[in-house]
Amino acid sequence: MKKGIGVISCIILLMYGSGCSIYRAANAPSPIPLKEVRAGVDRNKIIAVLGMPRSTEVNANNERTDVHEYIDGNSQESKARILLYVVGDLFTLGIAELVFWPIEMATLQGEEGRAVISYDRHGKAKDVFLTKMDGSPRSTTQSSQVEAEDGKSTYEYRHPKQSQEEKVIGK
Repeated sequence: MKKGIGVISCIILLMYGSGCSIYRAANAPSPIPLKEVRAGVDRNKIIAVLGMPRSTEVNANNERTDVHEYIDGNSQESKARILLYVVGDLFTLGIAELVFWPIEMATLQGEEGRAVISYDRHGKAKDVFLTKMDGSPRSTTQSSQVEAEDGKSTYEYRHPKQSQEEKVIGK
C-alpha cells in the first residue's frame, strides 16, 4: 500500500512539474540585434537595443562609459521545440521533463553578455566592446574589427579590462 501511494505521489508530482520546459521555451528571450551596437551610433539607439545600462560613468570631459548586461536569445523559429516538449510530456506522462527541463535551462535560454560602450561628449559611441559574461570574446566568427557608422573609427571584440589597460599603455 505504501509503495502504491509513493508511485502515485511521484506521478502527481511529475505531472504538476511538467510544463516547466514548455513555459521556459515559450518565455525564452528574443535575439538582440547586436549589429546595431557599433561605433558612431547615438547613445539613445544603443539603449533602445540593449536596455538601460547597469552602470554609467561620466569623466571630466563629459564623456560617458556605459556597462550593459544582456541576454541574447534564440530566434523565434527555435520555439518550435515546444511541440517536441508537449508530445514528449504527453507520451511519458511528464517524465520527459526530467530530460527536457535541464536541457532547456542549460543550453536554450540564450547567451549572457556584457557591452562596455564609451561615448564622446555628443553622445555618439566611440568604443564598443562586446564580450561574454566571463570576459571572453562574444563570437569567434565575427571579425575583430568592424568599420563604424561614420567610416572613421573601429572597434574590437575583446575583453574591456584589457582594452582599458592597452589605452593606458598607449598601444
